[in-house]
Amino acid sequence: MIEGRRYILAAEDDNDDQLLMESAFSELDAPYDLIFVENGMELIAFLENASSLPELLILDLNMPKMSGLEALDVLHGKPYFQTFKTVVFSTTYSEGEQLRLQQRGVYSCFTKPLTYASLMEITATFVQLVAGPVN
Repeated sequence: MIEGRRYILAAEDDNDDQLLMESAFSELDAPYDLIFVENGMELIAFLENASSLPELLILDLNMPKMSGLEALDVLHGKPYFQTFKTVVFSTTYSEGEQLRLQQRGVYSCFTKPLTYASLMEITATFVQLVAGPVN
């Protein structure tokens, strides 16, 4: 990350998913750096020590060491957590889980797509979320 640049933080442990996300953001020519952490523990440490906060947090739920849900439990009580939107981008989640996620401050939930074209659509939505005001 270049100091002072706007960035999107993605908590994603799968290298293939990281590469696909990087490619999609690059294709869209998104004006943000994309930074990855690989588990909830790295996510919390990164945010606690960041000189600036992300424009958007993209959170996978299924990660080693500390899951996305566990990380949300920690982050939910942090004052800075309300300063950026958080979206879940995971393989699966249930309707009940989606409600709990929203109660923990998640803005929206997305299922990882099966096609690159669908990933491009979701990535475009992520970029639009950053451009809008935090709700």
